[in-house]
Amino acid sequence: MTPVLTARKLHRSFRRHRLLGPDYVTPAVRGVDLEVEPGECLGIVGESGCGKSTLGRLLLGLLPTDSGTVTCLGNQLGDLSKADMRRLRAKMALVHQNPLGALDPRRPVGDQIAEPLLIHRHLGYASQSARAARKEAVLRAVALDPVLADRYPHRLSGGQRQRVVLARALITEPELLVLDEPVSALDVSVQAQILGLLKKLKAESGAGLVFISHDLRVVRQLADRVAVMYRGQIVEQGSTEAVLDTPRHPYTRLLRGAVPSLVPGHRVKSESRAIDAFPEAGCSFAPRCEQARVGCRTEFPVLSSCGGSHSVACLYAPAREEIAR
Repeated sequence: MTPVLTARKLHRSFRRHRLLGPDYVTPAVRGVDLEVEPGECLGIVGESGCGKSTLGRLLLGLLPTDSGTVTCLGNQLGDLSKADMRRLRAKMALVHQNPLGALDPRRPVGDQIAEPLLIHRHLGYASQSARAARKEAVLRAVALDPVLADRYPHRLSGGQRQRVVLARALITEPELLVLDEPVSALDVSVQAQILGLLKKLKAESGAGLVFISHDLRVVRQLADRVAVMYRGQIVEQGSTEAVLDTPRHPYTRLLRGAVPSLVPGHRVKSESRAIDAFPEAGCSFAPRCEQARVGCRTEFPVLSSCGGSHSVACLYAPAREEIAR
């Protein structure tokens, strides 16, 4: 089966300007490799500022890469003309974290949902009646009453606005959907509804999903595989069960330990030391890692298999049996 998305050796940095002193460069994405199969959901997890959102935009071609390649639906994004890229965008979509910020407050939500059909006329929705029928179908698909199409964003609840953003993303029937913290601002009951819709979408449409989140509990409900990011690097990757139940990287264990639990003694010890600057050599997590050794500060770890499809970027990753104990 051909992946809907393949990324190889992605790098992206940002130059920061200082009022006093020289400019400096902050690496946001460093050497990322990943694939997404049709009908699969890949969860990208990590702390705020780890590069998740930047990675999502690189995967859709919304930001240029410093180096590396992104191949979407058999097309290498860097090789496409503007016209070809425009046609490909009909098969890719981004769902933003803040639905209110992603919607125009001056226009009815129905007009905004149907707008991609006007942009991508090659999809065959030239007539107003065809667009109206497609709009009604996608509203029902995300469990919204079509009568809400005439309302403005401020007259909808947070859950309804998130469904509107999802409907706009789905109206062109994309084969790749990148969701950037789509439920983080919603209460638990609305989160469950949106996640249910995404599960149904994944099962019925065969679209590939990239689900970006800092919430491991939400990712566990939807993702088939998980990639853990720290300071722009994928430090652990594998099936959801393998990564979240038996994490090999100390950073993944730190994230899991931060998840509240009602079971006494169930939480993993999550003490660590914060650090602002990138180390000049070695593992980026070494300054925060309580198990760091001398080699961690000199040798840069790369993703290596630790059994099956489970891989970890740690020089001294514990064995599965050690984690179980």
